[in-house]
Amino acid sequence: MQKLIKKTAGLVKKFLDELTERKAEGIIQFYEHIFETGLEKKGEGESQEQIDFGSERYSARISKKGGGKMQRIASIIILAVIFTFGIGIKPSSAAKIDILLEKLVAKGVLTSREAQDIRAETEKELQKEIAEGKFSNIPAWVENLQFSGDLRLRHQWEDKSDDSLSGRHRMRARLRLGLQTKLAEEFNVYAGLISGSSDPRSGNQTLQDSFSTKPINLDYAYLAYAPFSELTLYGGKIKQSPLFWKTNDFLWSNDINPEGVALGLTHALDFAKLFMNTGFFILEESGSKSNEPYVAYFQPGMDWKISDAVGLKGAVAYYLINTQGWNMDHSSDTNTKIGANHRYNYNAVNPALQLNFKEPFGGLVPYLALFGEYAYAVNPSSDNQAWSLGFKFGDSRVRQRGQWQLSYLYRWLERDAWLDCFPDGSAYGGGTNIQGHKVGLSYGLAKNVSLGLNYYNLEPIKDLSINGQDGNLSLIQTDLSIRF
Repeated sequence: MQKLIKKTAGLVKKFLDELTERKAEGIIQFYEHIFETGLEKKGEGESQEQIDFGSERYSARISKKGGGKMQRIASIIILAVIFTFGIGIKPSSAAKIDILLEKLVAKGVLTSREAQDIRAETEKELQKEIAEGKFSNIPAWVENLQFSGDLRLRHQWEDKSDDSLSGRHRMRARLRLGLQTKLAEEFNVYAGLISGSSDPRSGNQTLQDSFSTKPINLDYAYLAYAPFSELTLYGGKIKQSPLFWKTNDFLWSNDINPEGVALGLTHALDFAKLFMNTGFFILEESGSKSNEPYVAYFQPGMDWKISDAVGLKGAVAYYLINTQGWNMDHSSDTNTKIGANHRYNYNAVNPALQLNFKEPFGGLVPYLALFGEYAYAVNPSSDNQAWSLGFKFGDSRVRQRGQWQLSYLYRWLERDAWLDCFPDGSAYGGGTNIQGHKVGLSYGLAKNVSLGLNYYNLEPIKDLSINGQDGNLSLIQTDLSIRF
C-alpha cells in the first residue's frame, strides 16, 4: 500500500503544488460530503456526486461493476494525494482528514491497519517537508533565500618618510551582509550592505568620534538573468567578480561594484573554456551637461587546461573610459587635470595572464600561481603605461584551519595610465604615479576564520608633489577576518 501511496502522490505532485488553498479545502469538503450523504444512483452500476465551491465544480463518478475494489483503490488514491501533499492546507483541515479516515474505515473501504499506515506515511512526509523547509504556502523565492557575510577587524600602521609624524595607528572594522534568491529558473536577485562611507574603494570604518554610530550603505543590488547556461545578463549595482577577470587589484580595487548593465558568455571546449565579458557602466549623471562619464568594455579570454597540474588563463580587455572635462567623484587627484577637471579620457588596452600549478615542487606546496598585467592608455601621450607582476603560493584559498597563502605583487602605475578613481585604495591612497611592493600572508585559524598580514612599500614614480605623494610610504595591515 505504501508503494501505491508514494507512486500516486508523485504523479499528482505537480498538480497539487499549483492548488490554491481554497481549492484544496474544496476537495476535502467534497469527499467528506460524499461519505456523509452517500452516492446518488445514476443508473445501474454507476453513481455520481457533484458539489459547487464558488466558481469551481467538483464531481466524482464511480463504477460499481466488479465490486468495491475500484472504489477502494480510488479512495486510497484520493487520500494519498491529500495526505502526502496536504501541508499547504489550513491546520484545521488536518482534523477533517482524520474524520475522513474514520469514515472510510466505518464504511469498510479501509481497514483500521490501512488507515494507520496512511496516517503514519502522512506524518513521515510532513516531517520530511519540515526538515527540507518546503511549505507550499511559502513563496519559492523565500525558500531559496541564502544569506552570507563577513566581518574584518584591522589594525593599520602607516608612515611616510617625508612626514614629521613617526607613524599613524588606526583601528578599523568592515562589515558586509549579503543575500541572494532564485525568483525563477533563469532569474536571480542579489543584494548587499556594507559599513563605511560612500567611498566605493573601502568599507572600512575607523573607530573614533567618541563611540559614534557608524553608517551602513548599499554595496550591491542587481538582477542576473541566465536564459541558458552559456549566457548571463546583469543589471543594477553589480558585484565586480562576475563582470571581468583580473589577476590583482592594482587597476581595479576589489571593493568597487560597478553600476550599469553587463553580459557574460562562456563556451566549453575539450581542452579549455572560452569566455567573453562586456558591459556599460555609469560614472556620473548630470541634468545640466551632456556626454556624461561612462565606462564601456569588452574582454575576451580563455582558461586553458594544459594538463591536470598546469593551467593558463588569459584575457585582453579594451576599456572606453569617458571622463574628459569632468571633475570625477572619488578621484585621488593624481591624474593630469585642468583646474578640477580631468584632462583626458582613459581609453585603455589591458592584457592579463596567470599560470597556475597544482602541487608544484613535488607536492611541497598545494598551489602556485604566477601572474602579470599591463595597461596602456591611448589618449595621453606620456605617463600612460602600467604593469604589475606577482606570485602566490600555498593554498589557492584560505577557508579552513591550517590553510595558508603567501603572495607578492610589484606595481608600476604611471600618472595617466588609468583613471585615478579605481586603483587599490590602500596603495598610496588609491592614486596613480606610484611604484612599489606588496607582500601578503594569510593563515586559517579555524573554518572561515583567518589572520592576515599585508605590507606595502611604495613611492612616487615622479616627484610631482600631488595629493600628499611625498617620499616613501610604508603601511602594515593586520586583519582578523570572519566569514559567515
